[in-house]
Amino acid sequence: MTLDAPEWLRRGQGLAPRLSWSFRTDASLAFLCAARETGEVLAGDVSGGIYRLDRRGQILSLTRGVRQLRTGAWADTGDGGLIVLGDCQLTRLNQAMEVQWSMRLPDTILGVATDPYGDYTAISLAGGSTLVVNRFKKRVALFETIRPLRYLEFLTLCADLVAAAEHSHLCRHRLTGTEVWNRRILSTTGDMAVSGDGSVILLAAMNLGIQAYDQDGESRASYVLEGTAKRVAASLTADRIVVATLEQHLYWLDSDGQLLWATHTDESVAELQCDPFGEWILVGMESGRIFRLDW
Repeated sequence: MTLDAPEWLRRGQGLAPRLSWSFRTDASLAFLCAARETGEVLAGDVSGGIYRLDRRGQILSLTRGVRQLRTGAWADTGDGGLIVLGDCQLTRLNQAMEVQWSMRLPDTILGVATDPYGDYTAISLAGGSTLVVNRFKKRVALFETIRPLRYLEFLTLCADLVAAAEHSHLCRHRLTGTEVWNRRILSTTGDMAVSGDGSVILLAAMNLGIQAYDQDGESRASYVLEGTAKRVAASLTADRIVVATLEQHLYWLDSDGQLLWATHTDESVAELQCDPFGEWILVGMESGRIFRLDW
């Protein structure tokens, strides 16, 4: 953990944050998760390192040598999570980073999400199916969509799953797999953020900026930004939104898409996380550098 503020933080415009801490993984960042109830951070790098940090950026546990580490998901309670190894293997870890179980899927895993308590896990596959299992690896649901789902997020106020494909598809499903609705959208999706109650769905729609949808999947707003929106994260009520672009712009917005702060980073942003109250964000760089910025 270090406190060396980068130059791009000092040259930002608007309501500037302060650097709470920074951390560097051993290799390029593979994934970045936040346990929103505890403030803990889980990060993985391409060399197979998995880092669990406390809210001050101090290492709680470190595991190295995990082969083919690709992505992960962590429960909001901090009570364990999932990692994806290679194309098809899913492994569940407990809070102490010990393996509880592993399963091999019949197709390439595109996305993974866990509910806030870590009770359920959704896994989307390249063939267009999505599997839901409980914490004991028992299957809860299996459903198909017209396009393979890439971005998955469980709601916090109910167990519904909101999901998006990379192209043209946005949907909501019950925990049982029953479809609530699906919408054809006219954009390419680079990332997704959802408010806790599902009333706001935000898609990083590349050259179309941020596209906002309501709880029924109907379009509600479009936030046009300079650059190509590739990453988005939001607070629990979506009253604060953070966006990163391919051109290395970083934006901090309110619920109406009004700009609160902006800067241009020195390297590409790989991952974003926002705390439930919109008081801090995590910015994960492709290089493995992680910054916590507080307002």
